[in-house]
Amino acid sequence: MSTKKFVKDSFLVTVLGICSRILGWIRDNYLLEFIGTGAFSDAFSLSVKIPTSFRKAFSEGAINSALLPKIRDFEEKNAYKRLHILIINTFMIFSFLLFVFYFGEQFFEDWFLSKVAPGFNLEQKAYYGLFVQTTSFTSFIYFCYSILGSLLQSRGFFFWPSISVILFNFCLICLIKFSLIFNVSVVKIVFFYFFATIIMLLSTMIPSVIYDLFQEDKSIKIKIASFLFGFIFLFIFVSFYIKFLLFIGFYCVYLFFANQNSFFSKQSLGDLRSLFYFFAPIFLIAILTQINDVISMRFASLFGVGSMTLVLRSGKIMQLPIAFIIPVFITLFSYLNKFSKDKKTSKTLKRLSMLFVFLITFAFMLTCFLFTEGIIKIIFFNKVSAKDVVIMKKLVKLYSISLPALLMNRLFQMFFFVEKSVIIPAIISLNNSICYVFLMKIFIFYSFDLSSVVYPFVFCSWITFFLYLILAYKKEML
Repeated sequence: MSTKKFVKDSFLVTVLGICSRILGWIRDNYLLEFIGTGAFSDAFSLSVKIPTSFRKAFSEGAINSALLPKIRDFEEKNAYKRLHILIINTFMIFSFLLFVFYFGEQFFEDWFLSKVAPGFNLEQKAYYGLFVQTTSFTSFIYFCYSILGSLLQSRGFFFWPSISVILFNFCLICLIKFSLIFNVSVVKIVFFYFFATIIMLLSTMIPSVIYDLFQEDKSIKIKIASFLFGFIFLFIFVSFYIKFLLFIGFYCVYLFFANQNSFFSKQSLGDLRSLFYFFAPIFLIAILTQINDVISMRFASLFGVGSMTLVLRSGKIMQLPIAFIIPVFITLFSYLNKFSKDKKTSKTLKRLSMLFVFLITFAFMLTCFLFTEGIIKIIFFNKVSAKDVVIMKKLVKLYSISLPALLMNRLFQMFFFVEKSVIIPAIISLNNSICYVFLMKIFIFYSFDLSSVVYPFVFCSWITFFLYLILAYKKEML
């Protein structure tokens, strides 16, 4: 029965995931038509990459992996008040760190760009400075979305976190299409992006209140949600120094509220500590993955204007098979936690998921090799120049080679997380990042070609895969 339910939920989320990727594909094409592939595009891509990296780290990795087991434990004990306090404390601590990063990025923008995109010219830097004031704040919105998505998934509501991404893409498509028809300034794209993230957050916040996830008075949650949205909208439209004052005021309100409601009791701090012991290695893995992406963008910027965009666009083609697989991971992790003590069911789910990942990725890899140019032209509506198509063909083939290993590594990480063994994946990810940087420098030194940005990614993905496979069999996980 559990296996049938897993397949049913996986199918639902997979269909929604595919719809999301298709809309993302349409969105990227309209975006390509709207902002092009020059300095403006590079600056916007980098300004969006940072919050997107946080979203991937939180919503597709660390938060889900750390919170879901904890939520299950509290639900079994009917300790909803402890869960409520843990969620709020976790939210406030990480939002504090995100705000510190936000203000730090504003104060040290020149230094940050010199490290992340040393190849940026003055025009690209000017555009980046214009965008980042708005896009960086969306990291906070993504974090709110991740917390609520984890709560919904823990109760079996997989529909809402999945539909929220569809709404995000649909909203952005409509706004960009409107801009193309009425010749709206391209600078407005950053506000469109912000508005779409708000829609995505609302699509998880409203169901979390309706379904009463905290088993408490809804009026309290409505007040908290109203305060949060008021803060977000006020924060985004005021000057930098007023933002800083709002930030201080926001945490003063929290500290007062926490003190009045015993949020810092010995039990609450113990729950928070146990969560962070489990969370820290998982978050390290997620952040290292995103750092590798930023490193690839850094080196891509050395190849001139538009190179960063070409690397990102080539990587985007891999989103279609990922649309089939990531939703399975989301439902699988929830079910593996639920049946962690039933070894037979757990192993059946693991083997089914491994077979599914292998078939999808292998089929897509063959398709990319046989019909590379056709795929690029279809996905980008023939809006890529002949010169760029030649470069992208090689990049897409390289990315497709790494795809089976990349997604199997994600799957193996999940198996280790379920077994509460988070240190091993953290060490593997750290070694992978070190190896990645080392190989990147070697490839670029000996072959100054844009494909040298992707070669290290391919090598590291497959080395990590074989390492995970050996360890998984050694620990009898399969």
